[in-house]
Amino acid sequence: MPPRPLVLVLSLSLALGAAGLGADPPLAGQPGGLALAGAQAEAAANSPVLRRLDDELASANAQRLLVLADRLPQVGLKAEHLFDAKYPDLQVVFGGAALAFPGAFPQDTLDLSLHWTLFNGFRDLGRWRAANLEQAAAVHERRRAGDQLALQVAVGYYRALAAAQLKAVADQDVATLKDHLVLAQASEDSGSSTHVDVLRIQAQIDEAGADAEQASDQADQARLVLAQAMGLSQDARPLDGALPVPDPALAVDAWTLDEAQRDDLRALQERRGALQQQALAAQGAWWPQVYVFGLNEWYHYGSFDPLILPTQGLATMDMTGVGATWNLFAGGGDLARQRMAEAQAQASTQALASSRLQAERDFADWKHRYHYSVRLFQARQRSVEEYQESVRLAQLGFKAGTQTSTEVLDAETDLFRAKAGLVQAQADAAEALLQLKLARGRGAD
Repeated sequence: MPPRPLVLVLSLSLALGAAGLGADPPLAGQPGGLALAGAQAEAAANSPVLRRLDDELASANAQRLLVLADRLPQVGLKAEHLFDAKYPDLQVVFGGAALAFPGAFPQDTLDLSLHWTLFNGFRDLGRWRAANLEQAAAVHERRRAGDQLALQVAVGYYRALAAAQLKAVADQDVATLKDHLVLAQASEDSGSSTHVDVLRIQAQIDEAGADAEQASDQADQARLVLAQAMGLSQDARPLDGALPVPDPALAVDAWTLDEAQRDDLRALQERRGALQQQALAAQGAWWPQVYVFGLNEWYHYGSFDPLILPTQGLATMDMTGVGATWNLFAGGGDLARQRMAEAQAQASTQALASSRLQAERDFADWKHRYHYSVRLFQARQRSVEEYQESVRLAQLGFKAGTQTSTEVLDAETDLFRAKAGLVQAQADAAEALLQLKLARGRGAD
């Protein structure tokens, strides 16, 4: 039986160690802390990917206006003034003699013209539909990218929280071992234990110290990954949040993949439709174009010989009509463009089918991983409770003299490992649920 002072010191140390093992590290509620929602908002504001997609969406909107502009009447105004000109001579045979009359054309002109294509083989209609589908695809892509960024930040946030808790557990392990080393050295001095116990604990401290250093590096790395996901080079704010506890009652088995809520699949569908419309528009090259036109011109001849052209005032000319053009042969270019558009549309159909299969695989995989993570979390939760009870019984046995300090230390080591495993399983379950919701589709509860 150890001397009474040693028993008191050992009991106090074990009580403090047990209190530390039973409590999670305080990571939430710190002043100036970073909440998950704030991290996601900063990431959305800093993301160059989202800014690029915003620009692409603006470009798609402008493309719709461009197609619409081509379908509306084209009205133009043109003005010309000649500073100097040499008029051509008009040779006229008059009375058997050739006379040269100076040709006349206006020195000042002002033209108001209108041109409106009434029919061009429905090419503008196909282009308009394709532009609308491209714009819808850009909206879906932008929204999907925002959801993926929010998930990336959330996963990084939870992994940073888990890494901080694992670091705290590793630090507690080292502190507990150092307390045991002090007690083992005191026991050796009193003759109640041997130097072997001291050497054993020193070896455990060296190993636990290496683990604690690795946990610290992993915590720093996880924090750096989170900062970079937020668009920052680094961030030292404390995380004002906690790992979510898995809910075994969550009926994820009833969830199904909702393709209508998968923005990535919707974008592929819209782009396939756009390519199909472009293929139809390419067929319009085989049809004639029908148009109407009008011209109203004001002109002035300027300084011209009044004997030949006495009218020096402002004159007008106007015309209206209908016309048609038909490109009968373009060297095969129209046929090549049509076949290229049809091939691209067919390729997009195959890409959509492949993405659907991948989406189904991802959804099933994340559902299995979530189930596994929840079961593992529950098992490790029970293990922590069992090891906590083992530590309590070992402490009571040590006080009663039926167990040694080595047995107490072994029980505490098992408890530390169980708590670390519990934190890891909790983080894995949180990530699996986030991934499952994104795989299911936008708006999943």
